Amino acid sequence: MSDLGERFRQAREAKGLSLRQVEEATRIRREFLQALEEGRSADLPDDVYARGLVKNYASFLGLDPAEMVAAYRKLAAQAAPPLPAAMLNEPLLAHMRPRSQRRPWAWILFALVVILIGGWLGYSRFYLGIAPWPLPFAKRGGSPLPTLPLPTREISTPLPTALPNTPIPTPIPSPTAMPTLTAVPSLTATGQPTALPSPTPTAWAGLTVEATAEAPTWLLVQVDGQPAFTGTLQPGQTSQWTAETSVFMRIGNAGGLRLRVNGVEVPPLGASGQVVEVTYTPETIPSAQ
Repeated sequence: MSDLGERFRQAREAKGLSLRQVEEATRIRREFLQALEEGRSADLPDDVYARGLVKNYASFLGLDPAEMVAAYRKLAAQAAPPLPAAMLNEPLLAHMRPRSQRRPWAWILFALVVILIGGWLGYSRFYLGIAPWPLPFAKRGGSPLPTLPLPTREISTPLPTALPNTPIPTPIPSPTAMPTLTAVPSLTATGQPTALPSPTPTAWAGLTVEATAEAPTWLLVQVDGQPAFTGTLQPGQTSQWTAETSVFMRIGNAGGLRLRVNGVEVPPLGASGQVVEVTYTPETIPSAQ
């Protein structure tokens, strides 16, 4: 077991937490937590995601995230396999197959093109009786080749005759433009127009969320979709965040935290040790009772 994994395990056991409880609180898969504690860096995801796991796990346990990430990088560097040495006396490209073993794809494609062109020429000349090209070929220095006349067929269409006593339809007049109505201002008793008051828009002051810990509580906070805080609040500590549109919170101990949103105290979100997620937006601001 590596020094990194031993520190993670000792910090977790000191808090009396199991891997399943840590998984529920941090949303980190238990197999990844176990791989971290056993020093199996090869069983972790790619380097960027693994460093994020180490940072979040260290913050949850109250360890220094930067120090633990540095220890993980050292462990991953030791576990990385060495690069193979390049043999300069070996060819970089595989040997090409002999010419006799190559498949004649080019000749097959050329034969198909010749067959298609010949079939089109025969079909146009002998079946349709027309020249296969829109313009006749001309001999150099001579008269153009004769072309066969296209077959024509006369089609006689009888002209429609007017029926007796058929009324002539009267053209429908185009609709005239409707008059535009204009608003007439109201008049007072003295005959002077009175201006109507225009509504005054209410300015949006944003969201302010204040959290006070009554027991050790792990928090993950995102302000307007951006990470703002990840760590553990100790009893008596208070933190505050201000946002324009939204505040998302993942609380590892719902019964150990008191919240105030825009000065309004929020009722308890859950029991002690319960993991809760909550999002506050302009539409979900709690109102004072």
